[in-house]
Amino acid sequence: MIQNLDNWLGYIANNFSPGRIFGTDCWITRISRDSLPRIDYAAPDNSFQGLLTIQGISLLEEVSSSTTYLPVIIHWQILHEPDRSTQAVQFSLRLVDQEGTKRSQFDVNSLDYSAWRVRDTVVTYLELPIDEETVSDFDDLRFELVAYTYPDMSSSSPMTLVPNHRN
Repeated sequence: MIQNLDNWLGYIANNFSPGRIFGTDCWITRISRDSLPRIDYAAPDNSFQGLLTIQGISLLEEVSSSTTYLPVIIHWQILHEPDRSTQAVQFSLRLVDQEGTKRSQFDVNSLDYSAWRVRDTVVTYLELPIDEETVSDFDDLRFELVAYTYPDMSSSSPMTLVPNHRN
């Protein structure tokens, strides 16, 4: 986990080029995989429609009593060039309790298909909203990630992300 979000945001500002892909603000660069933050939670069942694999997520800050949102990066890899008529791929990251109740959720676009290159590893940034009760229960919650196409909503089953102890 990155200990200082300002350091990570500074790294992005110094190493990535701002751009726009079909009206979406993005940061684009070619960097080595070693320079990315480590994966804190891995995705064991990680394929989506043969198009991509989810490698996992990185938490960019520690959860504390003052946390109102949790900055997260989803790591994923492009496996196959998509059919351009296919719907856009999006991700839904969720915090779920032991009973399966969603305690937090945020949905985000992946990357416009025009920018997809087979074998590229892509990171998608999001900010997961966190309330006080979720902060206090954080250690008892699990992350789930769903990949889906929009607007037709064809989706993967929720992938339960597991703590990555290999890093």
